[in-house]
Amino acid sequence: AQLAHDSTKYENKMVGVKQCEIKLDGVRVLTVAYPDGNVVQYSRNGRELKNFTNVVDTFKEIAAKLPEPMVFDGEIVSATFNKLMTQVFRKSNVKADDAVLYLFDVLPLRDFIEGTSNTPQHKRTEQLEQFYESEIAPIKDNNIKVIEHITVDLDTPDGYKKFLQFNAECIESGLEGIIAKDVNAPYECKRTFSWLKLKPYIEVTL
Repeated sequence: AQLAHDSTKYENKMVGVKQCEIKLDGVRVLTVAYPDGNVVQYSRNGRELKNFTNVVDTFKEIAAKLPEPMVFDGEIVSATFNKLMTQVFRKSNVKADDAVLYLFDVLPLRDFIEGTSNTPQHKRTEQLEQFYESEIAPIKDNNIKVIEHITVDLDTPDGYKKFLQFNAECIESGLEGIIAKDVNAPYECKRTFSWLKLKPYIEVTL
């Protein structure tokens, strides 16, 4: 899976056009969906996850509409992080019915296996949102969502102002952080500067 660098160590890379998303407090999940209806979920370390059956069932409803085997990258959240962590690998007495999968990326399985998808970030996001709106959103009571994002140009005063407003909203909502993504970057199965994580911060003038 693609992983983010900490922006505090690389502040010089927080420039240009970025796609900004909220960073959720959950469990990273890679969902592999096949057109034959088979759906398998994995942790970012490759361990199979079998307890989020409600989410898998939703994917099974739309898997046949996929053009080829696809990997949906996202984060599963529950009522509380501690509750979620007790369910991830549990083999019995599983209670994960309130789990919601928030998707933020998609790519063909063949590209994931090779380690890179050269489709740029903004295009992958557009493909994910279009597929979600046409195939997943209409499913009644589904538990899959797409993380909303804003696109800002940090090199312009207006773009930076927009980013500060997004940051302020994250603070007000008590969110864990922000992920800033290079809109033209590929998906790479490694830690990359294309994704930068940062905690919401309070800016003051002294």
